[in-house]
Amino acid sequence: MRIAVTGGATGIGRQVVELIQAQGGQVTVFDIVAPDYKVDEYIPLDLSKSESIKAALSQVKGAYDALCNVAGLPPREGNAVLGLKVNFIGTREFTEGMLAHLSKGSSIVNVASRAGAMWKDNIEQVKQLMALSEQDDVAMFCEQNKIDYVRAYNLSKEAVIVWGMAECEALLQRGIRINSVSPAAIETGILQDFKNAFGEKT
Repeated sequence: MRIAVTGGATGIGRQVVELIQAQGGQVTVFDIVAPDYKVDEYIPLDLSKSESIKAALSQVKGAYDALCNVAGLPPREGNAVLGLKVNFIGTREFTEGMLAHLSKGSSIVNVASRAGAMWKDNIEQVKQLMALSEQDDVAMFCEQNKIDYVRAYNLSKEAVIVWGMAECEALLQRGIRINSVSPAAIETGILQDFKNAFGEKT
């Protein structure tokens, strides 16, 4: 079992990696920072930059049984644009590039959030975000739609959920499953960001 994990250096991503390792799996961690624990392979990746995504993909060798997209930014004041790039646009670009390395019968698991639960109510804005590419002006999109850092986080997770559903049929024809999980608040190093954004009932 060989699995690729984005955001595997810390938080939920690290726990995912350690669970895979405990079951005898091999893991490649893709992250902006290097893990401070032992992994089979580490490839630097900054999901906010298309050139970093392309550089990371150029280092990928062999086939994988799964891709776990865990990397993401919390709702933090001033990071609306960066959050949309990392949590959705960059994650989508990286995943599309990884498809050639996923074995038949493999699985993609995207970490969304309970913050994405309102995707049906916000579907038109979700579609607008999904229509953007890595070359488009995300800052202008945020300005035109009056998207602050909290809305950006929620929107990014709504888009992750909708994107997964939209890609499901095409990926199944290639023998690849795609699912998302939507955790609530978890005690990690970024929990305070969620409390600041959503209050103590996070």
